[in-house]
Amino acid sequence: MIILWLKPANSTISAALLNSLVAVATWDPERVCLPSTRTAVLDDIVRWVHETPEEGQPNKPFFLVGVAGSGKSAVAHTLAELFHDIGSLGGSFFFDHANADRNNPSKVFSSIARQLAASDAAIAQEIVEALKKDPSLPNATPRRQFESLFRDPCASTSSGDPLVLIFDALDECESRSGLLDAIATEFPNLPPRFRVIVTGRLERDISMALTRNDNVREYTLPCNGTAVLEDISALVTLRMGKVASAHRYEPTWPGAQALQELVALSSGLFIWAKTACDFISKPTAPSPKRQLAAVLSGGAKLADIDELYSLALRDALDWEDLGTRTAFQLFVGAVVVARTPLSARAIQVLVGQRADPDSEQAEVDVDISAWELLCLLQSILDGAASPDSPIRTMHASFRDFLTTETRAKGFYIDVGIHNANISRGCVKLMNTRLKRNICGLANDAVLNNEIPAETVIEAIGEELRYAICYGLDHLIDVSYVHADSAFMDTVGEFARKKMLNWLEALSVLGRLDAANRPRQLSQWIEGLVQRDDILCQIVKDMARFIATFREIITAAPLQIYSSALLFTPSDTLLRRTYFEISDVGSAILNGEKSWSPLLAVLAGHTGQLTSAIYSPDGGRLASCAMDSTIRLWDGSTGAPLAAPLAGHTATVTSIAFSPDGEILASASEDHTIRLWNVKTGKAIGDALTGHKDVVRHVAFSPDGSRIASASRDSTARLWDGRTGAPIAGELVGHGDVVTSVAFSPDGEILATASTDCTVRLWKGRTGVPIDGVLLGHKDKITSISYSPDGRQLASSSNDRTIRLWDGHTGAFTGKILEGHTNDITFFTYSPDGNRIASVSWDATVRLWDPHTGTLIGGPLIGHGGTIYHAAFSPDSERLATAGSDCAVRLWDGRSGAAIGGPMTGHTYTVISVAFSPDGDYIASASNDNTVRIWDGRTGGTANATAGIRVDIDISRDGNRILHSLDKVAHLWDANTGAVIAGPLVHTRMINRIGFSPDGNIVAIAHYEICLWNGYTGESIGAPLAGHTHFIFALAFSPDSSRLASGSRDRTIRLWDTKTGASIGILNGHSDFVMALTFSPDGSTLASASYDGTARIWDPSHEAQIGDSLALGALARTLRLLIFSPNGTYLACLCTENFATVWDMRTRTSLVEYAGSRSPDIPAGKTL
Repeated sequence: MIILWLKPANSTISAALLNSLVAVATWDPERVCLPSTRTAVLDDIVRWVHETPEEGQPNKPFFLVGVAGSGKSAVAHTLAELFHDIGSLGGSFFFDHANADRNNPSKVFSSIARQLAASDAAIAQEIVEALKKDPSLPNATPRRQFESLFRDPCASTSSGDPLVLIFDALDECESRSGLLDAIATEFPNLPPRFRVIVTGRLERDISMALTRNDNVREYTLPCNGTAVLEDISALVTLRMGKVASAHRYEPTWPGAQALQELVALSSGLFIWAKTACDFISKPTAPSPKRQLAAVLSGGAKLADIDELYSLALRDALDWEDLGTRTAFQLFVGAVVVARTPLSARAIQVLVGQRADPDSEQAEVDVDISAWELLCLLQSILDGAASPDSPIRTMHASFRDFLTTETRAKGFYIDVGIHNANISRGCVKLMNTRLKRNICGLANDAVLNNEIPAETVIEAIGEELRYAICYGLDHLIDVSYVHADSAFMDTVGEFARKKMLNWLEALSVLGRLDAANRPRQLSQWIEGLVQRDDILCQIVKDMARFIATFREIITAAPLQIYSSALLFTPSDTLLRRTYFEISDVGSAILNGEKSWSPLLAVLAGHTGQLTSAIYSPDGGRLASCAMDSTIRLWDGSTGAPLAAPLAGHTATVTSIAFSPDGEILASASEDHTIRLWNVKTGKAIGDALTGHKDVVRHVAFSPDGSRIASASRDSTARLWDGRTGAPIAGELVGHGDVVTSVAFSPDGEILATASTDCTVRLWKGRTGVPIDGVLLGHKDKITSISYSPDGRQLASSSNDRTIRLWDGHTGAFTGKILEGHTNDITFFTYSPDGNRIASVSWDATVRLWDPHTGTLIGGPLIGHGGTIYHAAFSPDSERLATAGSDCAVRLWDGRSGAAIGGPMTGHTYTVISVAFSPDGDYIASASNDNTVRIWDGRTGGTANATAGIRVDIDISRDGNRILHSLDKVAHLWDANTGAVIAGPLVHTRMINRIGFSPDGNIVAIAHYEICLWNGYTGESIGAPLAGHTHFIFALAFSPDSSRLASGSRDRTIRLWDTKTGASIGILNGHSDFVMALTFSPDGSTLASASYDGTARIWDPSHEAQIGDSLALGALARTLRLLIFSPNGTYLACLCTENFATVWDMRTRTSLVEYAGSRSPDIPAGKTL
């Protein structure tokens, strides 16, 4: 049941939307500087905050840099407290290497946005509006969060009181390159009211980005000088005074001389002083006086922080005892490698158990518990005083010490060994404790937002929660040397018996972000010397299972068993392995047998695509289109990584990544080339101008230092690959359009091809022409390419041939590849250089030996029309092709044998295909405005579909279920599970299904609608034809006499269900019609469309009633349109937990709701 409540729209939605943002890593009043210390530094920064940048000058971030232990974080916490107290703190984020929520950029801008919203009402409103437009932002990539939740709201609220933003310990942030780019290039563009303070150590990448940068104010935190030593003296005096008081020593203890010696030994490092004071005052020490003497007797040697850490460790434990040494390794090792701090109790459970009897790992009895040992180390571990408190190393420098063998010596913690230990413990714990319905839910229909938080906490304790969320992270980092047979047996038991339970637990914990681990785990298993292929396939199936059913898994955890597993293809190992042990109780007859090759559909372009390519590391996929934009996507999931790269004013014709993947070059019909920063999605400089007509092609040199472009103005040009500056003038010589450019593998030669039937060679660094023109083709040359070793150059032409030339001299080799019976559209070398694949208008693929010029495979027949593109897998074993039949096909790269069936799903010509660098994925770009990602290894299967399309409807009496999968639907008895009728076969993939209200009719739709008897499954009349594109919405009138259908063709059609006659067409929407519903009395029809509107119609008169209702960007996530029983209200429900309700009498929006949990609802206010 969906519940909506009537409250003031703004307050309801604002609270719900802002609560969807995380609030982590803010400042801690316990970690501020002592009063009257670090005053010079604090004064300098406060003074800087109140300085106003000169007009036209960058708003430079303040970068506080210092060595480990110099007190940067204490300064940052103090500044946060200071500005908080005067109402000027906009937000703070304190990175922590030991906390998985705080050691990466994923939550930074979500947290900052929530804090900014609490600080400034105008910014809050901007953030709320951003969340309304895109409710997925709380889970979006850091880049999208930065733009939509931080940069844009700040830019639109430039006036107001100063707001300070603090980012501490940047060096403890992993995967920080994008954040560094933002700090260096984006933060200086913030309005002057925003003042940004960043702290960190000077690691190499941080130094390169932020030091000697004119847009950053760098400030080095001093570690010497009178002021620093006075501050440390204040710290030491205060701490020793507390010790004297607690132990009833004389008030002057330990005396001025001892205090001076401690200060001198610190060498200006606050972390040294703190560690020494903790060592002296630790509760488990027999005497602080003895501890002090140990520090002072070490003299200058102990001034080294490593020596102080060593002293603290030697003093704390009995190192002569083997059990103690083993316990230290087990328990402190777990503290060091934990992804988020664990309590001593949790550590005991995860690594404190004896090893398996069959384990090949050595076993030593441990008589001391985790807490008994860790509490002895309170001077160097935070949180060790209590068995239930999360424990972390006191400072990042202590972790660095422990994990560096040359520094730690006998105290060395081998991260690899301890990662394997905790991994083993996590997987064993999950094997023991995970079970179906772990929270004891009443039935399989219970949604996650209906489960009380305390129920989840009670069912899943700290150690199990950690194992569920981080166990597979540890597992995929285990070195193969530690993966012994007992370890792999444990992993195998988890994969074969507990993975669905693990997924259920992730669902109830709201941590499906960790559900991408199966794919990484399968890659890890593939690397084993004794690889378990069956285990590997089960894990791969799990990755597909999660990708296919993520929406239902997110919403209702027990639907994993009763719904998702039920519809999992029957021949998959996952289904066969889990079906019986999960006691599903039903089966789908004639269902899918294997996974669809389709992994993701990337929609967003509003014009036909022209290309899609992977970055060199495979992490990104770039696409370009006739809509003048480029888009960046996650290379494996297809998730958008940034807003569209906009700047061109006409079709983007070609794109190319630099070899290091950091820059993207684009060519356009607007006569320009643009360079883009791939990490930020921002343009690098201005457009590169000079060409006088369409730029057809762009390519980077192998070292990335140059870019070549080909244009319809009959010239090529060379540009600097980093700055875009022209290297040479026009490369003039061709007499017609230059169609293609290619650098030799060493970058020394540039080849250009033209519709003037010639190829020309130029010096690759200067653009100077190389004597001679490559003549021989009798028609336009469409493409050129060097062989991977550079010894050969090939060119294809509309004369239906490929010619082979010497790669160095351009001399014709005498080899002509002939056989195609129509124009060649594209060709490519295999990465190993042993084959050329060519595709043509003649609908065939041919494989050639480039060394002999002979045909070695083909013609390969399968496509139903022109083939436009081809790509080899990185290992040269597979070849993908795409064409006008809307299909992608996969072939054996050596023999030419077809691999599986066609990969279908695109609805228009496929113009480009590309393999990911690891060969796992194929990306295809189509004129249907989408990019699709496919399984790059298996391709299509004999019964493959364009992705699993599942739809279910239930009759009003609850006795029948209508279920569709691909082109087939079945009627089921809801009480017995027996099939009543079916298969009800449609001619195309089924888009929508539905029962009529009286249950007598079943409608099944794609381009046309087929009607069937709702009880017997008998066909009723001829298909209802008229729409010219997919049907996305169906709605029966309450009396079942009429059927309304909404389509991608932007129209709504009305049908008489008794005669099948068309009785009306409703025009008005300017984009896809996605939802329809009749009012309870049948007099009006409501529709919602991707054009951002909902409309009310009089179906009898085929006329719109009143003005349209505004949906805006929410239309893109539309799921359901529904009238209240009396017809007074209309509700629109969207995928991202968002709803809005209109009063049909006044046409006003009464309610907006966003969020996953329902507050208290006034009586009678439900719909």
